[in-house]
Parts: sequence; C-alpha cells; structure tokens
Amino acid sequence: MRFMKWRFCETDGLKDSVCQNCKDENGAMPTHNAARQADSQCLKIIAGIAPESVSVKSESGFTPAHFAAHKGYAECLRIIADVAPELLKVTDDGGFTPAHFAASEGHTDCLKIIAKLFPELLKVTDDGGFTPAHFAAHVGYMDSLKFIAGVAPGSLTARSKYGLTPADLAARQGDAKCLRIIAEVAPELLSEIAQNGDSPIK
Repeated sequence: MRFMKWRFCETDGLKDSVCQNCKDENGAMPTHNAARQADSQCLKIIAGIAPESVSVKSESGFTPAHFAAHKGYAECLRIIADVAPELLKVTDDGGFTPAHFAASEGHTDCLKIIAKLFPELLKVTDDGGFTPAHFAAHVGYMDSLKFIAGVAPGSLTARSKYGLTPADLAARQGDAKCLRIIAEVAPELLSEIAQNGDSPIK
C-alpha cells in the first residue's frame, strides 16, 4: 500500500516531497522494503523514478544494499549496484558493509556481485576489525570463505581488534572444512592454533 501511494504521488509530480514522507518508523524507504522482500520489479521501478532514494540510509544506517545482501537477494543487489554502485561501500552504524552481511549468511552470489565492482571490499574491516572472511569462517559458510580466499587471500590472515583471525573463529566452531581452506592460504595460522591445542584437524 505504501509503495502504491508513492507511485500515485509521483504521477502527480510530488516525487520530492513523497520521498521524504514515505519513510516508515525506522527511517526505511520503499527501496529498503523492496530490497528486504526480494521485490526486484518494484525496486527497479522505484530506482528508475527516483534513483536518489536508493541511497537513503535507515535510522540504523542500513541502505537497500545491506538488506539485499543480508537476505541473499542477488537480483535486487544487482539492480542497486547498477544504479548506485558506491552503495556497496557504505557502512552501517557498526561498520558493516553489504559484503559483511553477505558473508555472515553465506550468500556467495552477492559476494560475487560486490567483488566484481570492488574486490577490495572483501578485506574491509568493521568497527571490531572483522573482515567478511571472519564472518564466513565463524558461521561455517565454506563456499563463501573459499570465494573470499580466491579474491582477497590477505583477509584470511587479518586479525580483529581482539587478536582473532578467521582461523581462530573456525577452530572455535570445530569447523575442519573451513580451516582447510584457510590452510591453503596461510598454513602458519593452523600451526599457531595447533600449538594452543585448538585445531580440530587431525
């Protein structure tokens, strides 16, 4: 209903005022909601009418790109990347980029879209010093971790502000598969973990 009202107002030439009035209680725009609900058709229409609305942040600092990456809606993320590619670099209030969100949920297709335009985003750290590789390793998303390793191998040796590497997080979860991926890039990290008696790899 909110989207239909927005389109109706747009046809009356009230686009600018409607763009401001269509925010919900969390500061989300129709573009946020379309990305969150995988409604690529609506997102494409809105982005075509008012491309500036794609760049608006919610009160938590989320852009439509954050929502699309978190939910794994690759088509929505692709539309956003076409209209406003710089949004892929935007961080929320915790320093999370869309790449962090995609990695934390194992959405490799979304990571590929991001890496195609900005491969350096796969090694960007959030406010805690964690890279997308940290998130993929912690949750055990092997495919995402393997993709990140191929594009940004240096991120697998990054240490957070707490001194943790992706290998540390994988070891804590007992994830031998993720550790083997990391071992191909940085075997020294596994030696370090093994000395501490934390490695699940026998």
